[in-house]
Amino acid sequence: MIKLLEEVSCDVALARATVINQYRVLGVLGQGAFGITYLGLDMTTDKKVAIKEFLPELLSYRSTSNMVRPKTYSELSTFEHFKQRFLEEAQNLARFKHHNIVRINDYFEANDTAYMVMEYENGSSLDEKIIKGAAFSESEVTALLHQLMNGLRRLHQVNIIHRDIKPGNIYIRERDGSAVLLDFGSARQALYQKSQNLTTLLTVGYSPIEQYSAGGTHQGPWSDIYALSAVGYELLTGNRPMESTIRSEMKMRTGVDPMPSAYQSCSSRFSPIFLRIIDCGLEILADDRPQSVDEWQKRFEGLQSRTEIKDIEHLKMSLNAQSPDYPFHSLGRDTNSRTVVPVIEKAAPSIYQSKSLDFEEVYEKPAGGMSFATLVVIFLLGVTAPLAFNVLLSELHKDFFVWGLIGFSLAMFAYFVVGKALLPRVAKYCGVVLFLIIGVLLLLNFPSYCNGCF
Repeated sequence: MIKLLEEVSCDVALARATVINQYRVLGVLGQGAFGITYLGLDMTTDKKVAIKEFLPELLSYRSTSNMVRPKTYSELSTFEHFKQRFLEEAQNLARFKHHNIVRINDYFEANDTAYMVMEYENGSSLDEKIIKGAAFSESEVTALLHQLMNGLRRLHQVNIIHRDIKPGNIYIRERDGSAVLLDFGSARQALYQKSQNLTTLLTVGYSPIEQYSAGGTHQGPWSDIYALSAVGYELLTGNRPMESTIRSEMKMRTGVDPMPSAYQSCSSRFSPIFLRIIDCGLEILADDRPQSVDEWQKRFEGLQSRTEIKDIEHLKMSLNAQSPDYPFHSLGRDTNSRTVVPVIEKAAPSIYQSKSLDFEEVYEKPAGGMSFATLVVIFLLGVTAPLAFNVLLSELHKDFFVWGLIGFSLAMFAYFVVGKALLPRVAKYCGVVLFLIIGVLLLLNFPSYCNGCF
């Protein structure tokens, strides 16, 4: 169902049934500080479209004749400059045809302002779902983020930064549940730098600290990663992230980030490694975040390949339930401090607030089949069982070979009954070595044994 806004002032938005070029206005879909988005009808194809009108409230107003005018003569050149930026953005986006990026069908000038025409599909914004109290599972959030990352990757490849990712600019299609990025903010960002009040244009909670800079420098893929992480944070915790400038100021004064991390907020409901990946994208400083979508997305892929353990308690239960043969499965070692840590920790080194940590696997549980120790035991048993039977028949009780068999039996008892229960790691390696030594001694004494028997 299409929901149109009724509260937009008639002296700001175009009236219903207004015709612009080949498009008829059907109503208002949304209104922001940068412009108004209408539901329209393409009269040449009889298809519904979304029409975005350039109407920055800081610089302009609508006259009684539907024309958009600068508020003052001194702002005329500024208004024209950013109107051209708006059209250039539309032209750049029109080159893309990606399932997760809004499709631009047309762009033009009319009413002394600019318009871009986008594909319209039934659905709703992610913001609407959040307001309705929709609950999101980890798999749903992961799928949503992956779709949006795929769209962002395509944009970043040609040096286009979205700059305004937030739930209101993420559209969920009704037909297949896929996500689409809307309302790019490249032209808007340039306008921010002219504003004396950035918070009237930036979206608090989703804008990284570098976007508050008057110069607008040091923005890049990491800026979009922050905003997308903020969306994930809200879906998981139910709370919008704290404003990045407040976080930065408090951390500088106290040394502690005042915003609870996703891991701190809901580690009992979602896998800790997943929450750590979201947190690393929300680092205050740009250099501490993943620097590209590829880098960030690889961490999600690592999550899927390493473990499906959902929380710390599940990890403990899993480790306790495993065979003692594999006491270090799901564990790793920090190669600097040599401290053993769970795999879920080492998949996100940024949680240690350091990029110098390097992790390595110390043991990996075999995918299947028998362990080496088991194969050795089976081999030695197969070789010595018939020999032991012959020894008993020939009554060579004092032969070295017999004592070897007795020692072998004691070693097996120590390994399977005592060692695996008390010292699994020691028993594993010492048991194998002991079996090999005894096996070699048995083979060396085999000729003399045969001479004594036959």
